Amino acid sequence: MADAVEQLLERQIPALRDFVARRIMTSAEAKALVEQRRLHEYRLQRRAARKVDFVRYVEYELKVDALRRIRKARLQLTKQTTSDFAQVTHVFFIFERAVRKFQGDPDLWLQYIDFSIGQRAEKRLGTLFPRALQLHPRNVSLWIRAASWQYFDLSDATAARVLLHRALRINPRAPALWLQYFKMEFHYVSKLGARRDALGLEAQSSSSFHRGAVPRAVFDNAVMSIPHSLDLRVGFLRLASQFDNSDNVTDHILASIASDFREDPQAWIVRATHCLSDQKALSRKRLRSEDLCAGEVASVCVLEQGVAALPNSTAMWSACTDFLIQIATAEPTPLSSRGKILWSMVDNLFERAAATLGKSLHPCRYIEWAGVPVDGAGPSRGEAILRRGLGFHGSSVELWESLLRARCWATPVGGTMAMLREALAAVSTAGPLPGSSVDRLYLPVVEKSFQAGDDAATNALFRCALACGPDPPAAMCCQWIRWAHVSGGVAGVENALSGILEAFPGGGAALVPCLIEAATTLGSHAGAENIVRRAFTVAARCASNVGTERAVLEAHAEFEHGNSRLDEAEALRWRAQHLSTSV
Repeated sequence: MADAVEQLLERQIPALRDFVARRIMTSAEAKALVEQRRLHEYRLQRRAARKVDFVRYVEYELKVDALRRIRKARLQLTKQTTSDFAQVTHVFFIFERAVRKFQGDPDLWLQYIDFSIGQRAEKRLGTLFPRALQLHPRNVSLWIRAASWQYFDLSDATAARVLLHRALRINPRAPALWLQYFKMEFHYVSKLGARRDALGLEAQSSSSFHRGAVPRAVFDNAVMSIPHSLDLRVGFLRLASQFDNSDNVTDHILASIASDFREDPQAWIVRATHCLSDQKALSRKRLRSEDLCAGEVASVCVLEQGVAALPNSTAMWSACTDFLIQIATAEPTPLSSRGKILWSMVDNLFERAAATLGKSLHPCRYIEWAGVPVDGAGPSRGEAILRRGLGFHGSSVELWESLLRARCWATPVGGTMAMLREALAAVSTAGPLPGSSVDRLYLPVVEKSFQAGDDAATNALFRCALACGPDPPAAMCCQWIRWAHVSGGVAGVENALSGILEAFPGGGAALVPCLIEAATTLGSHAGAENIVRRAFTVAARCASNVGTERAVLEAHAEFEHGNSRLDEAEALRWRAQHLSTSV
């Protein structure tokens, strides 16, 4: 092994002497370079070779080559000598040994190919691509790289087309290959058209070739190979929109989507989006500032056709409303004439969806509908829509929460309590209330009470929330601690924490953030040590994983250290450090 390494290093002596003679390197730097190469070579001679050793060796040599070029430019050396060629040749030699050792690694082949392309080593690439493709005929990236090199670097469209034909015969269901073939043919047509324009020849836009007959044929063959992929056709549509004179092909793609994916709501949205973004076939000029542009009118027509074709599809109605909301929210002034037109269309679509679907319309859609800004409509409109949704989804926590928030804006706390009781009665019909549902229903009323400054009512609301279900409402508990600290100081926090621990003496994982926050708030105040220790003990017992328990123990240790109980603090730290890694 040593003889082989030394023999390889001796082959590099002429290049090293040239480095020193041209003052690109000093003698000491040349010796250091030899030592580094010797170290890398010994690593490559291991019995079990590693890919990472080859990669690191290449990275080191590329850094050396970058340093050579910088120093050569600084010394204003323009003549090409042995050292200039030897460095690149040495990197090629490393890559060759790497791909022979790891023939089954396509990433290594691609790195070798990229380096060769960067060095414009056309002769080497002419043999490198066939070797790589023979070993990895199923690797799409290699085929695309080879065709791209033939087309863009060598300007050989025929060779690139032959490569892509071979690739598609081996990988007929590879979408990336079809898309690249389609793009290359369109690029070829555009290049020929630009050449004719530059030469002043008569345009032949009426011929089928210049109207995209070849890309269209590629698309048809791709559809035959992959018939049920909407994403593939969308990819073709996006590529075609990048080229001029692609209207014929674009219309053909849209027609295929319309005929083959009539039951797919996403296909209707694709067609509507194309109408909205197509600036070549549709004029986007408005007669007046409040008029909709032609693309928006066309997209709305497509959506109308979609809901007419799929009147009972919840996904279709949802996709259409999302699409229209996206257009309407792009208008900077919702109350402008144009904004009113767009939002009225959204409101009308929601109305028709609710009338058609009824209970099938998701509660979140009613919430979105209630938030649509309609000119001249007051808060009662939103409440009426939410009530309409509750007629179908009476136990929906989301709808009741939105209705409570809407009522809190319009009425005082007393007027909201009756609705809160109604909501609790309706939601509890499905079973015991989980803590998250209690949080969502009580928080709007608690926030309103807190803003009104009614401390007694707020405290009563917190206690009622904790008595609603078996699970602790985490958000309400944390909110109670914060409110108590603002309104009652340390005594208020202590009172709130006592109430929480009395309501849930067994604790629960949801209480951990609340207990830590309360303990942190009370930690520096005298007289609260016992309840703080109790909070830390319950929090550690309720922790759902080792990480949370370790954080609780460390916070408890800091608290005990601050109270000069060093032994207890050390014991807590020891427990935190020796917790098992299993949950």
